[in-house]
Amino acid sequence: MADRTKEEGVETDIYEGRLFGIFKGYRNYDTIFKFQGGSSWRQDEYLYRSHYLDSPNAKVVKVLTKKDRKEIFYLEVEGTETPVKVKPSYG
Repeated sequence: MADRTKEEGVETDIYEGRLFGIFKGYRNYDTIFKFQGGSSWRQDEYLYRSHYLDSPNAKVVKVLTKKDRKEIFYLEVEGTETPVKVKPSYG
């Protein structure tokens, strides 16, 4: 399987902290990632990767793409190799 990479563009860290509880990996569009500080993010692409970690450090990175100046958010979880696209989760 080919390595996945983030869109090329200008990166900005917008949120960093510990995820709440057990991180079970990436699943589908319904997967919610909650930070201990209260911020919540919903997975925004289908990507299935099992990985079990207890309250890992993570960060959300905003990429402003070079091609069309679109904002894309990625969740990077410490201890995993693959970032996943996310969007803010309200409610």
